[in-house]
Amino acid sequence: ARYTAQPTLLDQAYDRSLAVWTAWDGDCLVGALRAVGDGCTVAYIQDLLVLRQYQRRGIGAGLLRQAMQQFASVHRLVLLTDDQPAVRAFYEHAGLRQAGRYGCTAYVRFANS
Repeated sequence: ARYTAQPTLLDQAYDRSLAVWTAWDGDCLVGALRAVGDGCTVAYIQDLLVLRQYQRRGIGAGLLRQAMQQFASVHRLVLLTDDQPAVRAFYEHAGLRQAGRYGCTAYVRFANS
């Protein structure tokens, strides 16, 4: 979430995304999901953000469902997220599984860390 404090970088990231879904309450943006990748062999759910006061209303689940429907034929749908029980439960309920279950692992490098 470091880049959310850098609006110019965030604008570029969304402009260059494979797909973006949003949820609105009137004129207020309350949720967004951003996917990156090639859309054929791999799609990454890069961001799934819902304003705290709108969480637990099905908004995030709805955004994720739209992405999963669009990328249903993509060989690999990937998500890297916080390792918290509630977060794990949310994604597992949506049908995603931890990579280790498939004999995979993940590697990551964060800039400036």
